[in-house]
Amino acid sequence: MSEDQVEVAVITLPKENQRALSVEEIIEIADEEEYRQVRDRFIEAKLADFKDTTKAKEFSVHSPPYKGFIHPDSEIKPISLLDGFKLDDTNIYSRLIDNVRAFKRDFRWKSKSIREINPYAVLKTLGEYFGNYTADEGLEGRHHSYYMDHSSADSEALPLVELKGKGLAMCTEKAAAAQNLVTLLGYDSELCLSQGCQLIDGKEEMHAFNVINSDRGRFIFEPANPIILTDTEGNIVNFYPATYRITDEQYAGLMSGGEVEIDHTDLRVSEGRYEKQGVEVRKYGGLGKITP
Repeated sequence: MSEDQVEVAVITLPKENQRALSVEEIIEIADEEEYRQVRDRFIEAKLADFKDTTKAKEFSVHSPPYKGFIHPDSEIKPISLLDGFKLDDTNIYSRLIDNVRAFKRDFRWKSKSIREINPYAVLKTLGEYFGNYTADEGLEGRHHSYYMDHSSADSEALPLVELKGKGLAMCTEKAAAAQNLVTLLGYDSELCLSQGCQLIDGKEEMHAFNVINSDRGRFIFEPANPIILTDTEGNIVNFYPATYRITDEQYAGLMSGGEVEIDHTDLRVSEGRYEKQGVEVRKYGGLGKITP
């Protein structure tokens, strides 16, 4: 996300003589043991509140856009007729806060605000947790086979930890997890499950992504297809958050089944300089194709 995006929310920890703590204050705690305790209380309090104010439901491509935290007992189905997964592993949230802290402690990021750091921390958390930052050849086949092997007449949704480190996560896993990560950080976000996106060569496909709303604007956040940095030989060097500003009119059209076109540009590093690659048009839409 760019510098003009969403501010971090202020969080209240569940302690006697409560005092509002911001994420900035939590990550600045120097003592490691104290930091972990405060971090864990922060996460515990937020998750308890979210669980009390949300209900478990089922998500699939048939679902309308969903705003807010996804209950840990909800089932998210990447493939409609098979069992899905649950966002029930709290370790992903501690990993997120640790990554925000690690970025802020890096001398190259010290001058950056938490608002600037957050999208990088979210992307890093997703990549580390699931074991892949983007798709590779054969991922879709391995992904489908895994869910087919774990679905039967009496099976249940997979605990999130079953997907940890397997390198199988695609857009649904990434966008659903991102929805809860950014909500924990205080962002107003919507999970969008679509049948009408066109990301590669104009091919219409099912896709999941997020829309973040703020007083600074609306943004499509693409956790499964980040900006890719390659070297001159085409080897992947790094990944960066892919976030695209949309107007209120584009947002309204998107939510009513319309389409939004985005210009996406990957990067290449050559002799220490970053160069933009060719513009790739991505189309997001189709949210109204299936009535929930």
